[in-house]
Amino acid sequence: RLGRSLLAVETKTGVLYKTWDFSSDSSMGSVAAGPLAMEVLTGTNLAQRVYFSTRSGGVYALGCGTRQAASGKNPGFRIDSSDPNHWTTAANVRKLFQASAGEYITTSPVPFRLPYGFPGVAISGKNPPQAVGVVVGTGDLWDPMDRDSANPAEITNGDGKEYHRLVMLFDRSD
Repeated sequence: RLGRSLLAVETKTGVLYKTWDFSSDSSMGSVAAGPLAMEVLTGTNLAQRVYFSTRSGGVYALGCGTRQAASGKNPGFRIDSSDPNHWTTAANVRKLFQASAGEYITTSPVPFRLPYGFPGVAISGKNPPQAVGVVVGTGDLWDPMDRDSANPAEITNGDGKEYHRLVMLFDRSD
C-alpha cells in the first residue's frame, strides 16, 4: 500500500530518523500531499506535532501521546515533545476529523497557534488547555464546481449555488 506512511528525516544528513506506517489501518486512505509540522512550544524551533490528511477524508495529528498525572495544574493534558521517539505510534495516531462519505479533504491541513487558553476555559486552580487551530477544505480541488464521482452531491445553502466547506478544528491538549 503506497502512500500510507510518514517519514522523519534528519535534514542535515539525510538519514531516516523514524517511520510511521499506517498500512494496517484499512479505514485510513493514503496520506495526501503536505503533512505539516507545527511548533507548539514557542521558541523551541522544533516540531512537536504533525498534521496531515488522507484520501479517505480524515484529518490526523501525530505527536506525543503521554499525559500528565491526575494531580497538578494540567491533569490529563498531553505533554508535547520534540522527540519523535516519544510520539504516538501509527496504531494510535489521533483522528481529529472525518469528512462525510464521498467527500474529500482537498487542502493540506493548515495549523495555527491560538492565544493561550482559547478556546478552553480554565477550571478553578488549573491551567486552561493549550489549543492549535487546524483548517482544511473539502470538495473537488481540480474542478470545484463540477459534480462528478469525486463530488457527486450538490452542497448548497438554499440559494441553488454550490458551495464547498472550509472546516476549522481545534486540537486541544486535554
